[in-house]
Amino acid sequence: MLCGLCWGWGGCGRESALAINPLHPDGWFQMGYALMKTDGIQKALQAFSRATQLDPDHGQAWNNLAALNLRLERPKAAHKALQHAVKHSRDNWQMWENLALVCTQVGDWTTSVRAQNKVMDITDNQQLHLSPIAKIIQHLESPLPEAPSATQGESAAETEGEDAGKAEVQEDCGVLDMLGVLEGGLHMEDEDDDEDDDEPAPMDVQFDSPHNRRQLEEMLTGLFKRACTTKVAGADLWGLYARLHVVKGDPRGCLECKLKQCRALQSSGWQKDLDRFQVYATATLELSEAYMGNEYPDADPAQAALRLGKELGAARLQLKSVIKAGEKAGFDESKEYEALVSCLQKVVEMEDKARADAACQ
Repeated sequence: MLCGLCWGWGGCGRESALAINPLHPDGWFQMGYALMKTDGIQKALQAFSRATQLDPDHGQAWNNLAALNLRLERPKAAHKALQHAVKHSRDNWQMWENLALVCTQVGDWTTSVRAQNKVMDITDNQQLHLSPIAKIIQHLESPLPEAPSATQGESAAETEGEDAGKAEVQEDCGVLDMLGVLEGGLHMEDEDDDEDDDEPAPMDVQFDSPHNRRQLEEMLTGLFKRACTTKVAGADLWGLYARLHVVKGDPRGCLECKLKQCRALQSSGWQKDLDRFQVYATATLELSEAYMGNEYPDADPAQAALRLGKELGAARLQLKSVIKAGEKAGFDESKEYEALVSCLQKVVEMEDKARADAACQ
C-alpha cells in the first residue's frame, strides 16, 4: 500500500504518474483518496472503480466504493461492493461492521446479523455497533406487508437514501468510514450530481414472511445472548434486548432486560445531571410499565395477584426513589419528573387492587 505517500500530489502529478504506469491499482486507490479532497466525488468513484478492475482483491477500494455509492444514494451498489470488500479482507472488522450497517438499508437483515457476529469473532467480543441492531428491531416491530408490489418498490426507491449522509475519512489507512456516511461526516463536492446516471437505482422490496421474521428473531436473540455476557453489554443493549422480547411476546424477558438497563444506568450520575436524569427516568418509566403489564399464566389467580402486588411494590419503591432524587436536584419541572409522579399514582392503585384481590382469593 502507498497510504500516506501521495497526499500532496497535484492533479497533474497524479495523472502523469498513472499515465506512465496505468496498471498500478494502489496508485488509483491513492488517487481516489486524494480526489475526494479536491476534485469531487465522481472522479474519486472512477479512480476506486479502476483500482478494483485492476485488482479485484483490493478490499479497501471496494469499501471506499461502497461509501461513495452511499453518498450518491445507491445503497444496492454499496451493498454489492461491501460483499466484495469482506470477501477479500475477511479479518477487517470495520468492513464487516460497514456491511452490517448497509444491509439494514437494503433489507438484507439476516446478513446484517451474521456480519455483527463476524465483528464479535474478529474483535474477541470487544466490538458491537448498536445502530444496525436498532434498525433490525424497528423492522421486526413494523407490521408485515401484505405482499411485494411494484408500487412498494418505487416508494422504497424514493426513501431508501434518506439516511445517507456525507463520508468521513479515516486518514490512517485511506478507508472511508461507513458509519460516517450513514450518520454525517466530511463534505465532498458533487460536481456531477445533476447527471441522469447518478440517480439512485430502484430497489426491490424483499418479501417479508412470518417464517422469515421468526428466523431473524432467533438469529438476533443468539447475538444478544452472546453480547450480554461481554463488555459490550450496557444500558442501550439491554434496552434493545427488551424491545426484542416484546416483539417475541415475552413480557417476562422484557421486564428482566429493563431491570438490567436501570442497573446499568445507576452509576451514570443521573442524580446530578438533567440529561442523564431524563434518560434514567425514561428507563424507570419503561420498567414500571413492564411491571404493570406483567402476567403470570402458569399461576392460579391468588398467586398471580400476590406476585403482581409484590412486583408493583418494587416499582413503587423505584419510582419514589427517582422522584425524591429528582426533586432534590431541582429537576421537578421536567416532563420526565411529571411522568414519574403520574406513573407512581397508577402503580399504587394497581398495587392496592392486586393485594386486595390476593386477600379475597
